[in-house]
Amino acid sequence: MTKAESRAGEDEADPGKRTGKRVPAQKPRAGPEETARETHMKNNLIFIGMPAVGKSTVGIVVAKRLGMNFIDADLLIQEQEKKLLREIIAEVGQDGFLKIENQVNAELETENSVISPGGSVIYCKDAMKHYKEIGTIVYLKASYQTIKKRIHNPKKRGVVLRKDQSFRDLYNERVPYFEKYADITVCEDGCRIEDTIENVLNAVAEYRRQQKKQKKKKYRKNYGAKCRKSTKHTGKRTEDAKQQKKLDT
Repeated sequence: MTKAESRAGEDEADPGKRTGKRVPAQKPRAGPEETARETHMKNNLIFIGMPAVGKSTVGIVVAKRLGMNFIDADLLIQEQEKKLLREIIAEVGQDGFLKIENQVNAELETENSVISPGGSVIYCKDAMKHYKEIGTIVYLKASYQTIKKRIHNPKKRGVVLRKDQSFRDLYNERVPYFEKYADITVCEDGCRIEDTIENVLNAVAEYRRQQKKQKKKKYRKNYGAKCRKSTKHTGKRTEDAKQQKKLDT
């Protein structure tokens, strides 16, 4: 073996020697089990929206229709704290409650589930980041007029308002958060509960179809680029070998 051939072999084993730069170790590719688990974890549906939009009512029926589990995150909070929500808020205040709500929702690990968190979960950054990672967020949207017809007394409904804050103020404050996090938005205005359920099912089905199309398109693009790169690299190595052979002779 010539010195040039020996040096070429060392360079292939350690690409950093050619540039003098440290080449970071590549992360191992996810195996089929990890990929399948990641895909399955993202099959969750998380419903967000104002009180009275029917996150639980719609969620339970959607879960039944799709063969999924149903989880009410507020019940998980009560189970953990051994108290009713209003008792927790009375004891630790709104900020303290949000910390608990953030912790419970951020630590929720589930698959193939419809999740209905409380309306204030959109203030919980860790929780919402977690939900974006494990599922599709469905925003049940309704105008203020529609919500107001359904809730005559927000306090009796368990809606907590800050001092000098009106229910309209709360609505205007939360809507931008709902729109920010939503993957799917379903408007309920002028709809019966049955209509909303069907609209959600259709929207989820269409969203998943589009996601599959995008994944296939991305795969084909990446695979094509990989093939072109491999062909280019093979051609370059062949040319290098020819040049080296000329030098050796």
